[in-house]
Amino acid sequence: MLAGGKWNGRQVVPKAWLDASLRPAAVVDDKWVAPVAALRQVFLASLAESMPAR
Repeated sequence: MLAGGKWNGRQVVPKAWLDASLRPAAVVDDKWVAPVAALRQVFLASLAESMPAR
């Protein structure tokens, strides 16, 4: 991925840095996906209701 940090045959970013930067920082458990999505919808709906009409 990303040619291991090389561009035009020249190493521009260390491969180790690239590997560390692209490694997932957290594991998200699927049990949080639906509640967070639902809460987002409620928040956006209430935000839309509170905004003045254009």
